Amino acid sequence: MENATATTQTTGTHNGGFSGHHWDLFRTFLDQVSSKVDEDELAIMKTVCLTYLPKKDLDTVPDARTLFEELAARLLLSRDNLDVLEDLLRTCAREDLIGKLELYKQLRKREMTCEQCSSQQYKSEPRGSGPELVRSTSIPGIKFKFDPNTAHRSLKFSNKSTVVSRDVEGAKHRHVPKRPERFVDGPYRAGNPLVLGDVAITSGKHYWEVSVNESTIYIIGIAYRSTRRDERLGDNATSWILDRTGNDYETRHAGKPHKLKLDPHPVRIGILLDYEAGRVSFFDAETRRKMYTFKDHFANPVSPAFGVWDGELTLHTGLKAIRDLENQPSFSR
Repeated sequence: MENATATTQTTGTHNGGFSGHHWDLFRTFLDQVSSKVDEDELAIMKTVCLTYLPKKDLDTVPDARTLFEELAARLLLSRDNLDVLEDLLRTCAREDLIGKLELYKQLRKREMTCEQCSSQQYKSEPRGSGPELVRSTSIPGIKFKFDPNTAHRSLKFSNKSTVVSRDVEGAKHRHVPKRPERFVDGPYRAGNPLVLGDVAITSGKHYWEVSVNESTIYIIGIAYRSTRRDERLGDNATSWILDRTGNDYETRHAGKPHKLKLDPHPVRIGILLDYEAGRVSFFDAETRRKMYTFKDHFANPVSPAFGVWDGELTLHTGLKAIRDLENQPSFSR
């Protein structure tokens, strides 16, 4: 993988890609705008948001401020993507609201210019509890952890949130706060023990690996940060995954499975994501043999995505992928 300078933004809980002074600025903006949105305008906004949020969630939103925070929590109002917010305000046809948005954008542009002047090269920053937004064109190896805020309540983490396993009995005695971004069981009798990585990727080539250890039932792949939390990864059009159930392997996207014959069972899996090319590939990390490649188009921030029913999964991040990894031979299918 090519070396390049990366720029990341550490974030806090529910802030949708904002941090520090910028989040304070955004909250002030929300306070000012929310107070001006009446009930009729809020109803129009909710209709527009049916594209982004489930109707059942929108029905319980009491005011514009809550609506904005729900969108921000799903990274739909990220610092580099305010188109959603602009669409919402334009539906109200209120020049004062649009004017405030333009003023906010100007203030943020000035702030970002100052940030760039004070930092000429990439330096790691302390990690927050929310996703880290990556906007680099290419980095040697992406670094991230599991994001407990998105995790199904049955999952537990160790080794600084780089190892995940399922603990159904233990979950009965743990206090797990309810969060809109947390995966839930939905209609699945076997549960829906899923979790995302704490990074949202919007560009570039990125590589990471996962040791499956003793697990024989797992899911590994990527998903939009905004993917529905009551659906199984791979069953919708917002996720691209490799699924193992016992001796059976398949890739799945939008509910369409593709059976794979993998022998021997891979114990460490590599994932190579090329955001601009709309491509995500899975490899046996030990032999470098390619298992499968999805070719699609990504229109929203994506995150590494995982599910585990037995055993445990271990993350290996910050790794460099060899340049010709995409050209490695494939397993016979």
